[in-house]
Amino acid sequence: MNINLLIYYLNLSVNYIKRFIKIAIILGLPAWVGWFYYSKLSFVHNYDNTVYAKMDYVEHSADKPEIIFLGSSRAAFLIDPRVIDSMCHVSSYNLGMPGMNMPELRMLLRKCVEEGKKPSILVLNIDPSSFDVKVPAFDFPDFLSYAACDTVIYHAMAFIQPEYRFKWRYPLYQFRQLSAMNDGLKIRALFRSAAALAGSVPGDEKDPARNTGKRGRTDYKGFDPQYGDYSESIARPFSMEFDEEGVVLLKDIIAFCRLENIRLILVTAPLYREYKKIFLNCDSILDRVSREAAVSKTPYFNFVGDPRYSGKENYFNFVHLNAFGARKYSLDLGRILQGFVSGGAVTGIDHTH
Repeated sequence: MNINLLIYYLNLSVNYIKRFIKIAIILGLPAWVGWFYYSKLSFVHNYDNTVYAKMDYVEHSADKPEIIFLGSSRAAFLIDPRVIDSMCHVSSYNLGMPGMNMPELRMLLRKCVEEGKKPSILVLNIDPSSFDVKVPAFDFPDFLSYAACDTVIYHAMAFIQPEYRFKWRYPLYQFRQLSAMNDGLKIRALFRSAAALAGSVPGDEKDPARNTGKRGRTDYKGFDPQYGDYSESIARPFSMEFDEEGVVLLKDIIAFCRLENIRLILVTAPLYREYKKIFLNCDSILDRVSREAAVSKTPYFNFVGDPRYSGKENYFNFVHLNAFGARKYSLDLGRILQGFVSGGAVTGIDHTH
């Protein structure tokens, strides 16, 4: 081969390689930078997220509690597993998350069973608001990493949040989640550690000692006590939404627990007496719960109106006990659970105070 022709082809190849490298740098560098700060922002964005902390527990922890407490913030803030464990000589976990209603409660129960965390006893807190199934408790983009590849979550939640029905849209939802972050925070994310950025996220700065994990704040076995004095919540009187579909989901939970040989106990945590002026149909909803419990022969312990919790010193607002009240309530639950753990000494179907 002619040496000049060989040199020509070598130079041509070198030029093509240089062009390829330039194109790779032009396209690849922005993509890498984008991946770097978006992944970092995603980490920070979910740093203090109760959903992530507790879903990580369900999916990744080797713990297999004998008793699980499931419910809204009125379970998460009020039930202390330390009290229950010491009184009943069991291992328990508080899986309560703020805002959860019947669809999410049903989903998490099935998720626990799927992940090998089927409890011997499930204590399910029922709120007057639990039967509003139209408003989702979880922000869908925040929950995506668990929903995208999980059939239990997908099928349980698809009927209430249409976002679950279209998996091809998931990358768009994830991009929307990340692009919604403040631009100043995005820029700072390039130069600061995740630990330093945690204080920049609303909610994280209020109690830095809680931020102990990779993505979620953790308290003892899911218990998140609230300290501080009572503060009045401004709310006009209203009738809470009540959907018959929520009752259907409650019946499904009861049937599922029987199928899986899980001892189900329904409870309703105390409310400050002011609730009667605000939740106008609260008592009628809880009466419906009582009737459903009686029909299914499911123990139901309703603490709403219990005079032992009438004092304002027990609450930090009219729907949540403070840490002091939560300890009293946990002791009461512990005494109830002692009977079930020891073989069912507590046999009443309804226990309305």
